[in-house]
Amino acid sequence: MHRLELADVPDEAVTRYGLGRLPVDRAATATADLLRLDGKCAVVTGGGGDGLGNAICHRLAEQGATVVILDIDAQAATHTATEIRRRYGTTAVPLTVDVASSVEVDRAVERIEGEVGRIDVLVNNVGGVGRISATDVRPPTMSGIDQMTAAQIDVSVALNLVSALYLSRAVVASMLRDDAGGRIVFISSEFGRIGSANASVYSACKAALIGLTRALAREVGPRGVSPVCVAPGLLVGQRMLDSLTDRHAPRAPFEFALERSSIGRAAVVDEVASVVGFLVSPAGAYVHGTTISVGGGMSD
Repeated sequence: MHRLELADVPDEAVTRYGLGRLPVDRAATATADLLRLDGKCAVVTGGGGDGLGNAICHRLAEQGATVVILDIDAQAATHTATEIRRRYGTTAVPLTVDVASSVEVDRAVERIEGEVGRIDVLVNNVGGVGRISATDVRPPTMSGIDQMTAAQIDVSVALNLVSALYLSRAVVASMLRDDAGGRIVFISSEFGRIGSANASVYSACKAALIGLTRALAREVGPRGVSPVCVAPGLLVGQRMLDSLTDRHAPRAPFEFALERSSIGRAAVVDEVASVVGFLVSPAGAYVHGTTISVGGGMSD
């Protein structure tokens, strides 16, 4: 395999072009080994339940990472952690956290550092649309903006954007403290790239995550913290299936996503989780400050 020889390159050029930081050993490393995350600690928000967060937790655990599952639902987080330990024999730690609370987020990060170790990977996955609570009879947040209450807008922004800001603030500070860097993944949406009627607030929040990825890359990228964004399209999960069986549930965003997709189908969450697994591994290290579409051609 071809190897780079830097001995004759002037020191000024080595410094200017970051040649001393090149992963020159990658050419001799097997692809399977480049995907390993042994010894790494990955924090995933919204990792309970049976959706994308759960799939990401399983994928990173399979790659060898210690996974910390942050979820407001203690039972769901514990269930995911139990599954991971049983299936992969790796460490999985469930933490009950309201990621829309800066106080709870700061406490959680402090606890992780003290009990698990430094955070190498953060996946800002939590988000979505739906009702404020199970008893809320008002229109869900995937509605026209004129049908949404102020409380629903606040909840959607807190869930889809503010939580990522709080987690990123706390974790970036942790990653910069010892100059070891790290990887931050934002889970956006194809709606954040192209917008969607009846999902304007959600689309705006997801678009903001794309902008946040770009800005953070310039802010902390030179110091070793590498943000990247993933934009899934239409995902098949239990919530979507429940919506399809409820004749009163709005389907316009689903129809819009399917019509825009050139592949002609929805995705399963594991297809997105596999991309996240690649991006947080050494194999995906040079993908930086950009948004990867995993939407079946929806935004192209």
